[in-house]
Amino acid sequence: MIFPMKRILLFLVALCLASPALADQPTAGSLAGALPYHYLSGASTNGTTVVARPGNVYSIVAVNTTTTLYYLKFYDTSSTPTCNSSTVVQTYAIPFGASSAGGGFALSLPVGMRFDNGISFCITGGIADNDNTNAAAGVSLSLTYR
Repeated sequence: MIFPMKRILLFLVALCLASPALADQPTAGSLAGALPYHYLSGASTNGTTVVARPGNVYSIVAVNTTTTLYYLKFYDTSSTPTCNSSTVVQTYAIPFGASSAGGGFALSLPVGMRFDNGISFCITGGIADNDNTNAAAGVSLSLTYR
């Protein structure tokens, strides 16, 4: 007879082994891990496609050296987004620092943020999903994805 605590332990082990998050873990001798992506903003809405296939974003680091708040908007599309009409799936404010000293944020997503069609983004001057206000040069964006 298996004691109740052992049954719970066996269930948890089985659950962990069946977890989809563990399926993406690297194996010995394989080329695995997240891929880096880096972007420097221009004086535009910065519509960009990171990858035109399904993928996950695992980390985001945005640095803003301007004196204006900008917004990073993600799109689940394999083509370059139209920043004022494509469907936004996530929006992040990119804060600025005092006296242009630099501000920003760093976000780690250990399980990954899933994109079924492709990973694309815009950097704009307004928070509204249909905003088409140009950002300025001075925002650095670094992502890891797979």
